Amino acid sequence: MKFARLCATVAAGAAVGTGVMVSTTGTASAAPAVGPSGWHCVRSSDSSDGDPGGISGSVARRWKNTDAFVQGAFNAKGELFGAFNGTSTSVSAKLYVEYQPNVFELNWTLRPAKGKYKTKDRDLPEGHRVYIVVSIHKRGSCKSPILIS
Repeated sequence: MKFARLCATVAAGAAVGTGVMVSTTGTASAAPAVGPSGWHCVRSSDSSDGDPGGISGSVARRWKNTDAFVQGAFNAKGELFGAFNGTSTSVSAKLYVEYQPNVFELNWTLRPAKGKYKTKDRDLPEGHRVYIVVSIHKRGSCKSPILIS
């Protein structure tokens, strides 16, 4: 699934209050009916995205089960990094890459505007471990599971 369509799906689900989080491959999973009482993290990963050896995934920081969230995602097939801002404040999504064993370096930062998504093709070497950190101004951050380019 193209990332623009992925982000549009996430935004549409959030706008109608369904509490749906979508993985980088487009697999939707409903948020629990009774959820957390404040800001919380939602993480996903997928090793069946069509990139042999790659692991795609996403991380979101979400307010209860509302439409207020920021999501960052990495698609291993094509090394596409993207973020969506479903909040009314500034957010960021940062992609970290392991270029040396156990040393992760900041590779790219996205700062989408309210209600917008941004993407960046990173063209990373195959087999590198990566993770994403999403942050909401004055509301904390969340880290993804380890993913593979």
